[in-house]
Amino acid sequence: MHDLGAELQGYKDELAVVDGDRAKAVRGEIDRVSKAIEERAAELENGASEHEEAGQDVPAAEARVEARRYRAMLDDGQEDTAESKPTEKAVPARGQGRKRG
Repeated sequence: MHDLGAELQGYKDELAVVDGDRAKAVRGEIDRVSKAIEERAAELENGASEHEEAGQDVPAAEARVEARRYRAMLDDGQEDTAESKPTEKAVPARGQGRKRG
């Protein structure tokens, strides 16, 4: 499977530098890829519902997370990378660890 997010971003980048007939064609490609992303997100959500009905909570949650990532591509053209960029730091509580002496 190719990366729909990268394809969408590539067309958006191209649209910024072209005009005329080429811009019209690029907009058509953006629409096509956007529809493919939306269809994939809908498939994942349907799969999540099926997993949930079968009592498979973990696969259901995984499918929902993946569907959100696909939908995030439509918002800004990139995947949700929240998992790779933590918003808080892990700091040990005071008093833990080895005593200094």
